[in-house]
Amino acid sequence: MQYVAVVLLITSLLGSGYAMWTKIQLQAAESEIQGLSIELGAERANVAQLQDEIDLIAVQVGQFQEKIAQIEAERLSARKQVEYTRSLFNDHDFAKLMAAKPGLITNRMQKATDEVFTDLRAVTE
Repeated sequence: MQYVAVVLLITSLLGSGYAMWTKIQLQAAESEIQGLSIELGAERANVAQLQDEIDLIAVQVGQFQEKIAQIEAERLSARKQVEYTRSLFNDHDFAKLMAAKPGLITNRMQKATDEVFTDLRAVTE
């Protein structure tokens, strides 16, 4: 009977020890789960912030591409205007025209100058 009491005592001590150890392990696992949940939330917030930054960069790249296309169109237009002006003036001998018709050139220059001054007055008023 003493042996049975000792065995029961040892068994209940071992059972209590096992239950306590299991409880400690469960608390450690729950603590680790909470830590990982916090880390997961922080990582999700980081991912959301990075996605917002990526979206902003994509919008800015689109705006830059539109601006580049606009500048390129303006450059082509200016290039065509320069080529037209060059072809216009390359085909004329202004020294010969001035010698042949000095009054014509003088009148045109005065009219053009008057138009420019009129435009400047209109803009500055």
